[in-house]
Amino acid sequence: MGLNTRLEQNLSHTFLRGGGEMGELIRNKDWSKTELGDPAKWPQPLKTMVGVMLENPFAMYIAWGKEYTQLYNDGYRPILGQNKHPQALGISTKETFSEIWHIIGDMFNDVMDGKAFGFPDFELDLHRNGYLETCYFDFAYSPIRLENGEVGGVLVTVIETTSEKKAQIEIKDRKDELEFVIEAAQLGTFDYNPITNKFSGNKRLKNWFGLPPDDEIDLNDAIKVIADNDKDRVSQAISEALNYDSGGRYDIEYSIINSASGKEIIVHAKGHVWFNENCEAYRMTGTLEDITERTLANRKSREKEQHIRAMVSDSPIGICVIDADTLLCEIINDSFIEIVNKPRKEIEQHYFWDFFSTLKPLHSKALDGVISTGKPYFSDEVELLKSNNGTTKTAYVNLVYAPLKDEDNKVVKVAVWVLDNTAQAEVRKKLSISENNLRLMILQAPVALAILRDDDFKVSIANKFALEIWGRNEEQVQNVPLLEAMPELVPQGFEEFLSNTLKTGERFSTPEMPVELMRNGKKDLLYINFSFNALYNGEGEVDGIMAIGIDITDQVLSRKQIQENEEKLQLIIDASFLGVWDLNLKTQHMVASERCYEILGFSDEENLTPDTIITHVHPDDLELRAKSFEKAYQTGTLNYKLRVIWEDGSLHWKEVKGKVFYDENNEPERMLGTVRDITEERNFHQQLLDREEKFRLLADSMPQHIWTSDPEGNLNYFNKSVFDYSGLTLQQIEKDGWIQIVHPDDREENLKQWKHSIDTGEDFLIEHRFRKHDGTYRWQLSRAIPQKDKEGNIKMWVGTSTDIQEQKMFANELENMVQLRTNELRQKNIDLETMNKELQSFVYISSHDLQEPLRKIQIFSSRIKEKELEVLSENAKNYFSRMQKAAHRMQTLIQDLIAYSRTNTKDNNFEIVCLQDIIDDTKETLSEELEEHTVTFNVKGDCLLKVIPVQFNQVMLNLISNSIKFSVEDRPVIISIMCQTVLGKDTGIPSLDANKDYSQITVSDNGIGFDEQYSQKIFEVFQRLHNKDAYTGTGIGLAIVKRIIDNHEGAINAESKNNEGATFDIFIPAPDE
Repeated sequence: MGLNTRLEQNLSHTFLRGGGEMGELIRNKDWSKTELGDPAKWPQPLKTMVGVMLENPFAMYIAWGKEYTQLYNDGYRPILGQNKHPQALGISTKETFSEIWHIIGDMFNDVMDGKAFGFPDFELDLHRNGYLETCYFDFAYSPIRLENGEVGGVLVTVIETTSEKKAQIEIKDRKDELEFVIEAAQLGTFDYNPITNKFSGNKRLKNWFGLPPDDEIDLNDAIKVIADNDKDRVSQAISEALNYDSGGRYDIEYSIINSASGKEIIVHAKGHVWFNENCEAYRMTGTLEDITERTLANRKSREKEQHIRAMVSDSPIGICVIDADTLLCEIINDSFIEIVNKPRKEIEQHYFWDFFSTLKPLHSKALDGVISTGKPYFSDEVELLKSNNGTTKTAYVNLVYAPLKDEDNKVVKVAVWVLDNTAQAEVRKKLSISENNLRLMILQAPVALAILRDDDFKVSIANKFALEIWGRNEEQVQNVPLLEAMPELVPQGFEEFLSNTLKTGERFSTPEMPVELMRNGKKDLLYINFSFNALYNGEGEVDGIMAIGIDITDQVLSRKQIQENEEKLQLIIDASFLGVWDLNLKTQHMVASERCYEILGFSDEENLTPDTIITHVHPDDLELRAKSFEKAYQTGTLNYKLRVIWEDGSLHWKEVKGKVFYDENNEPERMLGTVRDITEERNFHQQLLDREEKFRLLADSMPQHIWTSDPEGNLNYFNKSVFDYSGLTLQQIEKDGWIQIVHPDDREENLKQWKHSIDTGEDFLIEHRFRKHDGTYRWQLSRAIPQKDKEGNIKMWVGTSTDIQEQKMFANELENMVQLRTNELRQKNIDLETMNKELQSFVYISSHDLQEPLRKIQIFSSRIKEKELEVLSENAKNYFSRMQKAAHRMQTLIQDLIAYSRTNTKDNNFEIVCLQDIIDDTKETLSEELEEHTVTFNVKGDCLLKVIPVQFNQVMLNLISNSIKFSVEDRPVIISIMCQTVLGKDTGIPSLDANKDYSQITVSDNGIGFDEQYSQKIFEVFQRLHNKDAYTGTGIGLAIVKRIIDNHEGAINAESKNNEGATFDIFIPAPDE
């Protein structure tokens, strides 16, 4: 196979796309010559992990199979070095890493058994760049499982930490060197905790103080050793240093008396105090130098000049006293001789610059200045070239030119102090180089790294990967406190994590921690493996934090997606009622799901083999099964349908599908597949065939034209009637289309409506003309409805065309008759409107004429009652009272009749009003009745109504007055009014528009109520349910209410039970929004 062909084939696999250089190498690789074989046949878990590996920026590789055949990504190439890449691709890990296989081999074998391993800073000696080098790695070995749960290979994720580890070793070495320098300089060190008042020091300091060798002692025990005349001064100096305003500096000389030997030692103490965020001192560290000899020497030198020589001679620091005029060396000590590296006799009384010729150009003016001004000169870490046995070595010295004056304050001599500071200088240089290297390492590291300094965690260094994760640029974070630059970290606990590492030095790390970061103006959720590691200074104090992070969001999301997909696959299998089976073709051992046993008709779920399955296969289908397996061995795919006979003798159809997997010799090794019970499906299919045959026979026997089409509107069946009517054959209709039968004037509208039905799924209905075989046209009513499945998808259209020629002719004649009758009804309607107007006039006149004599009866009866009542007999009084009541009822009846007649008038002056305003007006109208009764109103859901105000006020007045009138004696009246918006179809009232919003006003009370059987009768005119003597009224009030609601195109219902109150539900169209 050519390279281009293989590349094209491999490019077709989505899991091999991308991946940079390694993706290209993998696609160009001829995998058929390796243990893995054709990528198309790789197991799905291997394909998935190869795709994940190629898209991952971090170092990953896969060792597949028992031979551990390797695949790796671009991030892994540097780990292989020049010796192992690219030949490592496609070969065994045993071969690539033969020099360390005795170390990692057992780990790989354990991973293949299902175990996972992970080690930080694991040391390995690799031969990868032409030589054997010690390397360090953070790595994890994880098993990659096949679909059956077995381990198919090993996934290796690795980060090389060689540079970091070597840097840590180097830092430790420098720490040891620093401790050596302290020891060599014969300094005492101390560490004081002002909170606990505990004091510790190195061995030298405790020897000086005569203190016990315990790790910590009380500060007061150390103070006791100080000379009495210095104790207060030292205590005061410590107190000042512990004061935050002092800057934490501690510098003092004092004497101590060794408690064991009684010896006095003069020391020079220097220290620094550390403060927390509350400006409270929590630590004080420093050094003590034994300056006893130097101090005593200085004292003696002031008394006698000869003491200078002794002091110079005994000093551990190189000292040379030169004459101010001649610059000849007069007094030198051994330390100076050691620095100059010449015999004493070649130094004494010789010119000073002869020994420091390299320093003269830079320091001669300084020495002259000391002599002329009398001011000392200091210079640190002066580079000095020293010769020894023909070799030249660079040393670093601290120089001091100190003037010595006579009684006239004239500089007569100069004491030159030379302190060999080479070791300390080299340590500092190494530290500086190390810091630069550390910075470069951080900036070039393949993972996110950042250095945080000080108590507020200022960002000292952050590489590009850290900036990418943070979603910030360097200007936004450099020298800015981390939690100020990224405030979203505070509520997530990062301040606590950082503070703990800074205070305790303890490393904090966590895998796959979800972190929310504001990036590019939005909040992103990332998953990060990160750690906080303490950084120490030369004194062993934590002075920073190294933050390391690896963005594994893609891996976590991918893993979750894989898990989700696996769960979905299982759900699909469960939902589809599939049986799953796994057959070893070599051993004939078979593993099957419980559903598989059910489908095949086996009650025993053990020892299922192909031979036992064959015993249930229908004899006529055995050959089909055998041929299907033979074909599957060749094509790799199994697919057949057959019948099986269950143990109860019943016959069932099964559909079997499977995939064949081959061994390294391309021999069938394993088959994985599914089985599905299709008995109902087959039976249903047969039923469909039978029904279709019946349908065709029935359709051909009908005089109507029957036709069908597919969902796209293509007609695909016509019954015999179509061919007999049109005289056309099926071939003619298929050639020129069915539209040729339709009258030319009807075709455009026919096609338009048919397309509309196909596009919308609406029924097709049209009247049009069809051409008969004799050339005449007859009217047809064509109708088609869609046949849909359970999901509502159209499967086909079924249509009929019925001859309506006679009906059409009759309809035309009938239309003419209807038009004539319509004209007659229009004239009668005009006459009816005229009569209504006359009737309204009659009602007004009649009511006026009826009320006039009634008013006179009421006036005369009132006068009689006022003046003649006492002379009337009891019977007369009774008749007189009944006459007044009858007159009052007559007046009320007339007023109600007038109101009832007026509600018939269509007043279209609708307004938007508030229900509460109507209720308030009603209360005002019924104020006298409300004063006579104890009435409570409960109003909920106040809303706006679209009503005719005068009429709707009458509705509320009638309903509320009825609630008061028909209340139970000695029971407080409670009237509840509620308003809400409902949809017409939810009311259950047929007369309302189902798709229209209505305002529902519910009025209920706790009165005497009525029997439910009268819920409609109460809205009729003059209908009363109670004796007129018990309750006043005309029986028209609720009839008026119903007529007003009808005028509003609404509805009213009543519900009640005796002595449990009544409820009226009013529904009127809601206002438009």
